[in-house]
Amino acid sequence: MPAAYHSLPTLRCQDDRSSMDPKLATKCYKNPIIDSSRWDAYEPRDGDVVIATPQKGGTTWMQAIVAHLLLPDGFEGNLSSISYWLDARVIPLETVVTGLQRQAHRRFIKTHLPSDGLPLYPQVRYLVVGRDGRDIAMSLWNHYRGFSDEALANMQARSESEPHTGVDIPKAPDDINAFWRDWMTRGAFEGQQDGWPFWSDLYVMQSWFELRDEPNVKLTHYADMLADTREAVETVADFLDVAITSQRVERIVEEVSFASMKNQGESYVPFAGNPWKSGAATFFNKGTNGRWAEKISAGNLEAYDATAQKVFTPECAAWVENGKRALG
Repeated sequence: MPAAYHSLPTLRCQDDRSSMDPKLATKCYKNPIIDSSRWDAYEPRDGDVVIATPQKGGTTWMQAIVAHLLLPDGFEGNLSSISYWLDARVIPLETVVTGLQRQAHRRFIKTHLPSDGLPLYPQVRYLVVGRDGRDIAMSLWNHYRGFSDEALANMQARSESEPHTGVDIPKAPDDINAFWRDWMTRGAFEGQQDGWPFWSDLYVMQSWFELRDEPNVKLTHYADMLADTREAVETVADFLDVAITSQRVERIVEEVSFASMKNQGESYVPFAGNPWKSGAATFFNKGTNGRWAEKISAGNLEAYDATAQKVFTPECAAWVENGKRALG
């Protein structure tokens, strides 16, 4: 293990455990896209970073910020081959495990799982990004309907190759309100009442929000990143114990702007853009909030409100909608 990892402070969860044993996963999530059991192969290093987000919640943006903080000399190739999405079935597990073992730099890994779907280690930092669920839905629909026929066929093949606990992924409807109604009123996993045909992104945020007081968990929010990217970069750097100059912050802010990342889409789009019809152009769509106000029917907005009240605690609901202002 590189010496750099030993210089990082050891974090301890609030139960004051003396060992480095994880808090084990209590639920299994497996469908044609994700498999939470893949985390059984994960061997943590002190200072590893797990970026935990709902789908379309600013994941790639946060990965880019962390990449520029931890890899100041830059990176070659596609970011998804450096910052692995460990849950994803699209990449052979052996490839991911071998890749992680070979990395000499401080590692940063992506997950879309709820906190109860993976082991939680005191020596690992968990960087959580939240986003208004209505904005997630707008971005997710574009993401979903952009899947290529090949990507959908591959999902179906994975579905048929092994039993899973979720549902198959059909082709996206052309009408966003049809997608919204299913996404907000149907569950894809037992015990979930929303998120169809993927998983409940609302529950992902609620589950991580419950860990907000743990010393190795940091909540961030997409809206706050949009409002003040510089502050977001500084906040992440502080959480990860990365010393950074003002000039370097400014460079990172420029590098991770939506325009810059879209222009360098081949470096940032997951899996080199292969799952989408138009590659990076599909993945990097708008990057804005609030578009749902003009696109979504009153009935569907009421459905969102009703489901959010069931999934979120009042405190989490305030954070998901308002970001850091709700945290005091």
